[in-house]
This record gives sequence, C-alpha cells and structure tokens, in this order.
Amino acid sequence: PFVLARSQQGKARSLYEVGLGDMICVWCDYPTVALWADFLCRVLVTAYLLLILPTGIVDFGSQYVIFLGFQWLLLLLFFATDLNNVILMLGAAVWILVPMLGQWVLGDRAVKPNVWLRAP
Repeated sequence: PFVLARSQQGKARSLYEVGLGDMICVWCDYPTVALWADFLCRVLVTAYLLLILPTGIVDFGSQYVIFLGFQWLLLLLFFATDLNNVILMLGAAVWILVPMLGQWVLGDRAVKPNVWLRAP
C-alpha cells in the first residue's frame, strides 16, 4: 500500500519503486481470469521453448537460474540496508560473474561434451 500511495502522489523514492507501483496498478485493473490466462500462456510458452531448445543452450542457461537465488538475496539485503548502492552493484556483478563460473557449475558437460552426457 505504501508503494501505491507514493507512486500515485509522485513521491516515489527510486526508479524501481516507480515501475513497481505502475505494474501493481496495471495488475489490479485486470480481471483475475485474464491474469490467470496470461500466467498459463507464459508457462506453456516457456515449456515449449525448453522442449525445442538444444541441450547445450539449456545447460548454459541453467546457470543463470542457479545464481538467481543469490542475486535475490543481495536484492533483499539492498532493501534491508536502506537502499545501499554498494550492495546493488554487487547484485549486478553477480550477472557478470555467471559466465566465468559457468564451467565450474556445469563440470564435464561444458569441458568435454559427448553424446551420452548430452542425452536427455
């Protein structure tokens, strides 16, 4: 409720809060059936894309999901420390480190792939 009140009065504390308030207002205006239909459509499209993408692409995409939890923790810490910019930059640095740490996450699948490792 505070985010909505501040964004409607034009007194948001950050750009993130402006976007969040706008999206909450948009979601509140949609009927519940439309929201569920949109969610179901997104789940089906995601499942379809995961089925048609080659395993090599999905393997290297999964490392972003693995590091997403750590990035969320940094975002929570960012809000808990009264919007500390140093912690926000650490959260952005996580995405830069993901390709560098990807080989460690994937192990042999990234270094020496073969048919037996790539099989579903």
